[in-house]
Amino acid sequence: MVNFARVVSDLDTRLNASLLRRGDLQPYFEHVQRMDPRYFLRAMQAAAEHGAEDHLSAVDVPTLIVAGDRDRFTPTWLSRRMALEIPSAELFLVRGGSHTALLERPEEVNRAVLDFLHRRATVARKKR
Repeated sequence: MVNFARVVSDLDTRLNASLLRRGDLQPYFEHVQRMDPRYFLRAMQAAAEHGAEDHLSAVDVPTLIVAGDRDRFTPTWLSRRMALEIPSAELFLVRGGSHTALLERPEEVNRAVLDFLHRRATVARKKR
């Protein structure tokens, strides 16, 4: 079994442990623990090498980018760049949030997503 407290402590520079609840990441760690380590490492390497920069300008659907302002996996500058490259994209920065901002501040993120959907759905209905 993964020692959640130790893992979060080790990742404290990457996650905002003060905002996470004990069980928030447990399912993820349990899943990773059951994975073949070779597959996990290959998947992490592929993710590090993957990029979609060349495709961002072709995105033609309303897009909300949710990012933590303390995210060190996907730094804020990169989230801002994505928002600039995707036509009509919006950026929502979660204060104090890391790469797990959706788990750290779920109510705030839910409000932002619902607001985005409400505004974009209203605009889409008016265009019909």
